[in-house]
Amino acid sequence: MNEDFLLIVLKDLLSRRRDLRLILMSATLNAELFSSYFGGAPTIHIPGFTHPVRAHFLEDILERTGYKMTASNQLDDYGQDKVWKTQRQLLPRKRKNQITTLVEDALQNSNFETYGSRTRDSLANWNPDCIGFNLIEAVLCHICRKERAGAVLVFMTGWDDISSLKDQLKAHPLLGDPNRVLLLACHGSMATSEQRLIFDKAPPNVRKVVLATNMAEASITINDIVFVMDCGKAKETTYDALNNTPCLLPS
Repeated sequence: MNEDFLLIVLKDLLSRRRDLRLILMSATLNAELFSSYFGGAPTIHIPGFTHPVRAHFLEDILERTGYKMTASNQLDDYGQDKVWKTQRQLLPRKRKNQITTLVEDALQNSNFETYGSRTRDSLANWNPDCIGFNLIEAVLCHICRKERAGAVLVFMTGWDDISSLKDQLKAHPLLGDPNRVLLLACHGSMATSEQRLIFDKAPPNVRKVVLATNMAEASITINDIVFVMDCGKAKETTYDALNNTPCLLPS
């Protein structure tokens, strides 16, 4: 709302102040709309650049790391303060969303012949309601021990997941060692000075790990990122018809 009022004031001001230059810049802006609003202002399009990215899916990661998913090790630990959130994962789902149904159907119809029995057993135990803190921890260990140098960006759904995962990783002998891993979080609720730390380069022989939401996917650029881990979930606005309110839920 403040931005809308600001644009109204700026439009009035531009006709009076010929020395004033206004540049509107965004990756997702409807340029034509704003151009017409400012009386046919010229637009400049700068094409984006994407780096070549190799995608490794869940089954590839399980095969590569040898990690085995079971019914118990997929439960995410949210600590003593949020025991209810940990226990909620054990409750049967009231209803499946469309994507979960599609994924489960695809898993049933796929035989994964080219993968080992350990990977196939893990996929059979996949729990769509969990983020997978333990799997993320195992993959981070694999990257730190066996992959080339470079920072890691981990996409989580929100602050609860980011802070709980960070606490779990801090207790790990490798990932919690500040001489080997620089563990950072990035979220809108944090102080700006703390958020800025994610842009600093890690010291020599220390791997930087950034835990963030998918805001870090398009809104900011962290130059030294080499590995990206996506938990496969993001918060989306849904409408709660019962309470007549919109709510932000992971899906």
